[in-house]
Amino acid sequence: MRSDQKLGLVLSGGGLRGIAHIGLIRLLEELHIEPAYVAGTSAGAIVGALYAAGYTAEAILEFFLRTKLLDWKKYAFRKAGILDLQRYLPVLSEYLPDNRFDQLKKKLFVTRTNLETGAGEIISSGELHRNILASAALPILFAPVEIDDTLYADGGIVNNFPVEPLLPHCSTLIGMYVNPLAMKKKQQLKHTLAVVERAFHIGLANHSMPKFKFCNPMIIPEKLRFHSLIDVRHSRDIFDIGYAAAMEHRPALLQLHNP
Repeated sequence: MRSDQKLGLVLSGGGLRGIAHIGLIRLLEELHIEPAYVAGTSAGAIVGALYAAGYTAEAILEFFLRTKLLDWKKYAFRKAGILDLQRYLPVLSEYLPDNRFDQLKKKLFVTRTNLETGAGEIISSGELHRNILASAALPILFAPVEIDDTLYADGGIVNNFPVEPLLPHCSTLIGMYVNPLAMKKKQQLKHTLAVVERAFHIGLANHSMPKFKFCNPMIIPEKLRFHSLIDVRHSRDIFDIGYAAAMEHRPALLQLHNP
């Protein structure tokens, strides 16, 4: 499979719904389509890094099934979050032994949020592991990740759909956004977590939707509305939803062979 030097892949954040991105990658493999550039946020950054390192869709799915990013045994003692993502550094080192962006097989960009300045940052060089974890450090759930004496959190706070770094390099972008903003009934918003998650999704959508026009195809798996950010029980179902949503855009993807 030859990498297309003008093709880029944009993967949004979305908690464990980001496993749907792997379904898209599975279809790209089947169609022999291989982007040369990848940009990802949060779960999209983790999936994107493994894909950029050369892992297949099946291997990336196995990573998520094996790793259990929401492992309640990994408490964040004396840190501002429930779980400590930095406890996953050993498994990242196993999958990504070369801890540098420039050792990847594809050009990768990930987002992170500087909690001290409030600025969103896009990273594509230097240390790989901590920047991936910082991009996925959803506040409250995960403690911030410290890099060079600065605290960073989930890149999706500021930029959950990072098309910007790919625009100068790519003539075509494939995008997947895993936070469909469906209507909610009042009865569905009676609990604190439901209201917080709804407010979070509204904010993400308002920042992300104006950028969808840069992607063709732009894939939004609508059935993910039935799964929460922390749905740990249905990883394979989420993968299947991502694959099915990508399949709906198969004709557009096939056109990439004959631009």
